[in-house]
Amino acid sequence: MSNREQTPDLDFSKEGKINSSHLVQTKTRTGTSSIETKAEKKNTPHSDPRKSSPNDEKFSQLFSSENFEGANSEDSKMDLSIRWETDSSDTDKGSYSTDSDSTPSTLTPGMIITGNSKVYNVEEILGSGTFGEVARCCIEGQDKVVALKVTSGKYENAFLNEVETLQLLNKLTNFKHYFIKCNDSFTYQGFLCQEFELLDQTLLDYLKKRGDPFKVAEIRAIAQQMLVALSALKHLGITHTDVKLDNIMLVNHDAQPFRVKLIDFGLAFETECLPENVVFQNLKTRAPEITLGLPRDEAIDTWSLGCLLSALFLDCHLFPYENEYDNLRIIMKLLGQPDKKLLDEGTLVSDYFRKGKNGSEYIKAFLDLVKKMLTVDPSNRILPADALKHPFITMDKKIADSDFTCDFSYVVNMFSPCMCGFSLGAPVPPTNTKNIAG
Repeated sequence: MSNREQTPDLDFSKEGKINSSHLVQTKTRTGTSSIETKAEKKNTPHSDPRKSSPNDEKFSQLFSSENFEGANSEDSKMDLSIRWETDSSDTDKGSYSTDSDSTPSTLTPGMIITGNSKVYNVEEILGSGTFGEVARCCIEGQDKVVALKVTSGKYENAFLNEVETLQLLNKLTNFKHYFIKCNDSFTYQGFLCQEFELLDQTLLDYLKKRGDPFKVAEIRAIAQQMLVALSALKHLGITHTDVKLDNIMLVNHDAQPFRVKLIDFGLAFETECLPENVVFQNLKTRAPEITLGLPRDEAIDTWSLGCLLSALFLDCHLFPYENEYDNLRIIMKLLGQPDKKLLDEGTLVSDYFRKGKNGSEYIKAFLDLVKKMLTVDPSNRILPADALKHPFITMDKKIADSDFTCDFSYVVNMFSPCMCGFSLGAPVPPTNTKNIAG
């Protein structure tokens, strides 16, 4: 059972004045009265994330007096300009979405929005995307500027997921400074609103403005902070699933160079409930186990961070992202192929690989033929007529290792990714490319 009290579903037809704890409790990790089974949760589509509560022992350990501060504890306040994440990263157009599916503009400078106990004066529209808009707002009666994210009601699940997850993370004494702070959440005229601390800009925006790759020392600072963040998420049993350049923000680059925070938890999952046999993650930073339908856990976030750090160093993405086939092809070429056991388990492996019988024997036959064709002494080089009778050409099913006399050790290493009997299949036509995440 959840440690949180269940409350009635939120009525989005009513206007604001609902505190954030109510919002979170309307759909806790164990849900409302119509609780899903674990099997159902594991197959929940990525666009509709659900999570179940941590076990009591882990919960008590994490929220011990050493790691916990009350919900009203003060965090650092920085009133700066902001650039927000959107779903436009696959088109590499930065943090301002031009998607045709973007939510119609609902915010305008000078607009007044009433929250739970605050009144927000919209000063500037900072970004817009599929999920909604983000505005720089001044709170009436307070000398404080915040970021207000306004989301369509149809993204209720992602909204509640992010609010709940950040409430959890923002209470961790030792780790809360690695995650964006969510101050409040409420509804306004049917829209879902979140008040965030105002940060500086995303790494993607900064990289574009900078124009040059990051220095190794700068990358180290970012890597250290993000690894702490991922360690905290692993300890909590949470997987972010969307670690990318526009989901990491500089806090105040002028005052605190390369201090960063992880943002956007709308697609976070409890790790044990990560959907199986479902393709998600941005292809630029997608772990190969997602594409191949292999078992997945929080290690997918580590892969994404590795891709992200490489992009900062190279000033370009390490792996192709136009389609899954080219993405996998370069991954395998640079890093090697998963072992046979993993490929046998992958539910989507057959979309990209073909498995041949007696694979290792045919590879050896191939290497034997190539060696005979590349004999330095032309008088000893195999004749075309004899090559046509070679077992590799005839596909003799009775191939035996004793048929070959050459030492393959120096060339087998070059072909080691293929020795398990799998080879990368034909490219998937672009029109058949599927499930490339935003």
